[in-house]
Amino acid sequence: MKRDPFLIFAFLAVLFLSFSCGGNPFADGEARRELARLDSLVEADADSALRLMGRTPSDGWSRRDAMRLELLRAKAMNRADSLFTTDSLMLSVVKYYQRHGSRNDRMLSLYLLGCTYRDMGAAPRAIETWQQAVAEADTTASNCDLSTLMRIHSQMNGLYTRQRLPEYAQQELEKAEALCWKMKDTLNGLIFEEKKCGILFNYRKYEECIQASNALSQYCFRHGYRDYGAIFCVFCVKSYLALEDYAKAKEYLDIYGSYCLALTDHRKIDGGLAPYYIYKGRYYLGIGNLDSAEYCFRKAMPEMHLLHNDVAVYYRLFQIYRQRQQPDSMFKYANLFYLAEERKSRDLNIQATAIAKNLYDYNVEQKIAREKTAANSKLQSWIYRICIIMLLFAVFITYNFIKKKAREKEERTKYQLLILDYIKTVEELGTQKQQLKALLIENEEIIKDKNNNEAKIEELSAEKANLEALIRELEGKRAPMEAAIAQNAKRLNDSNIIRYFRKHLEHPQQYPIMPEHFKKLQDEIEYDFPTFFLQTHSRGHISDTEYCLCLLIKAGFSVKHINLLLGKNDYASSTRRRLLMKIYGENGSPEDFDNKIRAII
Repeated sequence: MKRDPFLIFAFLAVLFLSFSCGGNPFADGEARRELARLDSLVEADADSALRLMGRTPSDGWSRRDAMRLELLRAKAMNRADSLFTTDSLMLSVVKYYQRHGSRNDRMLSLYLLGCTYRDMGAAPRAIETWQQAVAEADTTASNCDLSTLMRIHSQMNGLYTRQRLPEYAQQELEKAEALCWKMKDTLNGLIFEEKKCGILFNYRKYEECIQASNALSQYCFRHGYRDYGAIFCVFCVKSYLALEDYAKAKEYLDIYGSYCLALTDHRKIDGGLAPYYIYKGRYYLGIGNLDSAEYCFRKAMPEMHLLHNDVAVYYRLFQIYRQRQQPDSMFKYANLFYLAEERKSRDLNIQATAIAKNLYDYNVEQKIAREKTAANSKLQSWIYRICIIMLLFAVFITYNFIKKKAREKEERTKYQLLILDYIKTVEELGTQKQQLKALLIENEEIIKDKNNNEAKIEELSAEKANLEALIRELEGKRAPMEAAIAQNAKRLNDSNIIRYFRKHLEHPQQYPIMPEHFKKLQDEIEYDFPTFFLQTHSRGHISDTEYCLCLLIKAGFSVKHINLLLGKNDYASSTRRRLLMKIYGENGSPEDFDNKIRAII
């Protein structure tokens, strides 16, 4: 079957471009399969994904696949609770996806960059980056990554909470919870709902907290989330203890304790088992069972250093020994309570100082950024002004150039008209001279003829006087025309192309002669002497070399220089006599030919 060669060439060109610009397509396909496998593994087991990424060779991958690998690596590190120590890599990833990624890619990269700033302690910058990530989300689109958006709001809630901004924290919590219900993620929705109970407890709205926490716990028990139902009872316990309703507190405390004590790894609970024993000790202290209360508080001591629970333990032990009226123990635990409270205050002050420092650093960075923006705007304004000035200057130069060319064209047109008028005048003068010559001959014949009458002689004399007056008038017109022709010949002699030929004669290597130089000389001479071409070709065609010889003679070059310019030895001497016959039909010397060529106007 016959194949179209153009189609084959097009296919080979596309194949070459795909290899040279986009990388090896077969290697890219292997890389994408590996990335898809890593992406699914990140969701299931982030630690294993990190280990596998460390062994994955990315040499030869395209930039798109390399950036995707770094994005997945950052995602796995965040899932595995690995701390980010620098933002340089994530900044390059974000910059890439801002240009080449989808809205979900941009949101995920900005979210991970915010997590980087969170681990680096730059809370204000983390909040700002997360807000940019939220702005990238299009919740109306069917493919919007709601899971990542929910995590962003959850992270912002946690950071606002640590920054002691409860109103902002509550707003982010409500947004995260709404996204969970929209995704039908029941478990995370219940967890966020439980956090709202914590906000009610912190606002000391104990009745509302009990109602919400109890409803949440019952919902979990009804739908099979028994562990979470037990965990969510904690705010019922805390609220009833705050209201000193110890009977109700005991009811929920038993449910909460059934979960805590059943765990083999107590690290899954914030603060370990210390909070449970503190709540139980407060219950026993409230009902007056001091021994059981002391037992519970001492059971909390191994893990009381977590979350500053030592303050509550030492204070309750102080209360117990105060009721027992044991001054030594009372003084001991009062002193320990004071030291624990002082440590807690110091930690809070350190945290507050860090927050203030972060805000100060952020404000300084923002100020520097604003100053740079203002400086760049000022520089850009000056650049615009300079560009406008240069544009106006270019327009002015172009206008003057066009105007100058138009003026030169007008002057050349006038000169050509003058040349044509001069030629017409010279022709008419020649005609009148011929008539005068014939008249003189006729007059001489009449004078010789004595039989002619004097009237005829007077008539001829009058006609002679008229012709002489007309000749004088034509001679008067001829003088300025010849001056203009001489001036134009001088201008030709000073033109750039004539100068170039002279430079060639002095420095032939530095100024070589090309065919376009003879073309430019031809244009220059034919423009200034419009009849030159017609007069040299009046009797037939001559060769290009012969015509170049005529042009060089008209330009005033000597025979020696003409041979050098044409690159032919003794060409001018042998050709001029032949051209005299060929162009003018006359026999004569080469000098006669030169005079006729130079006389062309």
